[in-house]
Amino acid sequence: MSITTDDLKSFHQYAVSMVTRGQTELTLAELVVHWQQSQERAAANESIRQSLEEFDAGQGQPVREFLDEMKSKHNLTLENR
Repeated sequence: MSITTDDLKSFHQYAVSMVTRGQTELTLAELVVHWQQSQERAAANESIRQSLEEFDAGQGQPVREFLDEMKSKHNLTLENR
């Protein structure tokens, strides 16, 4: 993974925020892991938000249709359980 200037700015803001809130017991390595996890959470939340927006706009396809396509495309057998 290449580090960008935006990544450094984002990490800096996160680190300052954590220190300001008294989260000083973390090592730098732990702080990086926490920041990465927060970035992943934010990306997942944004993806979910976009999906819900698309769903509300009537985009997408019914689940049964999707499953039928996946079964056909990947030669799967899906059982009802």
